[in-house]
Amino acid sequence: MVASGLPFPDCNLYRPSFSFVAQRKVGCSVPSVPRVASCLDLRRGETIQNEVLPIRVQNHPPNNSNLDARTKVPHTHKTKYQWRTYIVVVDWQMKSSPRKLRISLRENGLHSFRRGMKSYGKYLRSQDPMLLKDAVMFLHHGIELLMKQILVQHSEYLIFDDLDDASEKQRRADDLGISVFDLEKSPLTVGYNEAIHRVEAFVKHAQLDETLRPNLENLNRLRNKLEHYAINADRNEIEKLLSVIRDPLLDLFDTEIGGIKRAMPPAVNRVWDSIRSSASKGLLLQKDVSALLNLFKGQTVEGRLLNQPDRLVLPTFTEIRQDYRMPESSRVVDIWAEGEKERWAVEIKTYDSQKDFQFLSEMLFQLAYFGRKDNTTAVWLVVSGEIAPPIRSAARGAEVAGMGGKVLVSGRRELQELKHAIDTSNAEET
Repeated sequence: MVASGLPFPDCNLYRPSFSFVAQRKVGCSVPSVPRVASCLDLRRGETIQNEVLPIRVQNHPPNNSNLDARTKVPHTHKTKYQWRTYIVVVDWQMKSSPRKLRISLRENGLHSFRRGMKSYGKYLRSQDPMLLKDAVMFLHHGIELLMKQILVQHSEYLIFDDLDDASEKQRRADDLGISVFDLEKSPLTVGYNEAIHRVEAFVKHAQLDETLRPNLENLNRLRNKLEHYAINADRNEIEKLLSVIRDPLLDLFDTEIGGIKRAMPPAVNRVWDSIRSSASKGLLLQKDVSALLNLFKGQTVEGRLLNQPDRLVLPTFTEIRQDYRMPESSRVVDIWAEGEKERWAVEIKTYDSQKDFQFLSEMLFQLAYFGRKDNTTAVWLVVSGEIAPPIRSAARGAEVAGMGGKVLVSGRRELQELKHAIDTSNAEET
């Protein structure tokens, strides 16, 4: 650097954005001096002043071994001369270089994307819910940045929220010879949802269709809930969502940006495969329950099959939808079944009802609450395994607390018996 013991920066990487050399006699005011424009000027000044004059360094750039550091090191030499020279570097800015010391949108997005998947892999091993939250947050961030990368490739101005503001600040940055993002108040860029909407509007990629776009919006809602509200992360919901968006999303990024699939390490692909395998079990059960609901035609079955004390008459449904957003509460349920007199909201879970008792109990109370808002006559929790007795008690408590329709619960065994009872009833009628 300009003082002994401090390394001078690599002039190929750095330039001073505001610096000056001031020389004064002791007791005199500092005269106005010309601005120093380059590393070369400072280096030449250093050679002269280190020989005969004291130097004070107010701020110096990081050394080449730690390019992120910012350090203020006062340094003063005393000599017999009654002159003091100050070389002041207010800010050092990195030049563009083949080393890519600036992180691009693509690199930053890929880093967050991969980190999200690695967090999910750690969650699978530890079952730490905070890692599940991390996975969603980082994936969301990665998708946002990669969507912005697509926009920048078409026009860098597409990422700015306010084009008038961005244009004004771009002119200011050009006058200063710096990037617009190095301004003290840089222009705002669009957020997650708007980036997706602009890619849809201006890029018009076939993969960003009526299936992928709503699921990306669901990921945004899930991320917001995890960040701003005290809720439990639903592993089944996240797995199903990620398994659905994986292929079309990666196809979109790979086509528009290039090299995205190749940039996924084997460990990340193994996590994807694990998510798909787990989600497929839930999706298969959801398909089976949907088919079973279509068989409901007023049959009378034992109440215990749905955790009810008395025999139950099954309703007839005229409309059955999967992954349905309830109209009033905006909650997405796995199945929505509606008939002339009945409206059922159905949730499918592959949890262990004994191990995940706390989570499932809270879900039952949430279903009862949202079911009342949407005027459902019943909410039905279907679990792939056996139903633990505490879950049955929690369902009855949720039914009372909900002060609305029924809260039904069935496990694998009850589903099999229910299917058999319906088949038997239909055979008797024929």
